[in-house]
Parts: sequence; structure tokens; C-alpha cells
Amino acid sequence: MKSLRTLSVLFSLATFSLALLVMWLGRSAVFEHKDSVTVRKVDVMPSPPPPPPPPKTQQRQTEQSLHLRVEGQQAKVVTVDIPQSQLSIKLPTVPRIDTSMPEWQSVGVDIQVFELDNLDGLPMLLTPLRIKMPRRATLRGVSKIMISLRVLIDVDGSITLLEVLENDYPELLPQIKKMVQNSRFSAPMKDGVPVRARFVWPIAINS
Repeated sequence: MKSLRTLSVLFSLATFSLALLVMWLGRSAVFEHKDSVTVRKVDVMPSPPPPPPPPKTQQRQTEQSLHLRVEGQQAKVVTVDIPQSQLSIKLPTVPRIDTSMPEWQSVGVDIQVFELDNLDGLPMLLTPLRIKMPRRATLRGVSKIMISLRVLIDVDGSITLLEVLENDYPELLPQIKKMVQNSRFSAPMKDGVPVRARFVWPIAINS
């Protein structure tokens, strides 16, 4: 019995020692595998040299002649005689123009202006006068003011203001111009013919 127990202990120690040996061998193999580096020689092929440049093509083109050469027989020039018809062309006679300056007769335009004393009668006023007393005169209590105008009566009776001879109220000037523009007289007559007349026109303005 005692010998069997001894054998069993020895067997266990042997087994344990064998296991340790196997583990140690495996571990050494792993370390050797990790530390070993396999270096393989790789032959690197050098890159092929670049292809040689293509030969320069001679860009010589045959010059084309701009002048066309016609080979062979030269062209013949054919002349054709065209009979000339005898036509008699009569040129028109050029009229003779007298370049002398004509003698113009002076035509007088009657633009004469007459005074009232030279007329057949006094022109008559055909339109009413529309002019207001200035406010300044009304405030002063003025009941009547006088203005005097030099006017021109045309042949159609229209009036043109030539000059304001008398006017104590300058603010009346716009009214005076409008009144003259809207007024009409009968046509001034001289020997039964309408003429233009110039006269002094006195006007009384009442409040």
C-alpha cells in the first residue's frame, strides 16, 4: 500500500513536470515566432526608359503656284466685226437763258399810321370796358381816377398798347393790359379805306 501511494505521487509529479515543460516549450516557440522577422529579397525591376521622341516630320508642303499655268495650246482670241449702224442723233438745242438781272419794280406797302385829325371820323368803341378801382384808392375814399394810354388801332379794330402815359396806381397795369387786349374799335377810315390810327386814349375809372 505504501509503495502504491509513492508511485502515485511520483506519477503526479512527473505529469506536472511534463505539463510545465510543454507550456515552457510552447511559450518559447511563440516568442521565437514573434521575434523572428522573415526578410525576403525582392528584385525590383527598373522602370523602362521613356520612348524616344517621334522624329520631326518635315512640314514641307509643296508650294502651290498662284498663277495657273495652262499647258497645251494657247487659247485663241476670236475677233468679231460688228458693223456700226449709222445713226444720226440730233442733240436738242439748248435754250438761251438771259442771265441779266431783272428790274424789280418797287412795290410800296402802305404801313402809314394816321392821327385822329386825319381820319374820316372818330373810331367807335365796340366793347364795354372792364376795369376795377384799385383797393388802395377805395381805402383812401377816392371815387374817380384817370389813366391815359397811347394805343394803336389796326385796320380790323384790334388795339395795341404803345405806352402808359398816366397811371398813379401801378397795380392797375395787369388790368390795363387785359382791357386793351379785349377791347375793339371800329376800323379807322381814311378816304373810305380802312387804315391804322394812333391816338391817346383817356379812361376814367369810377368807384
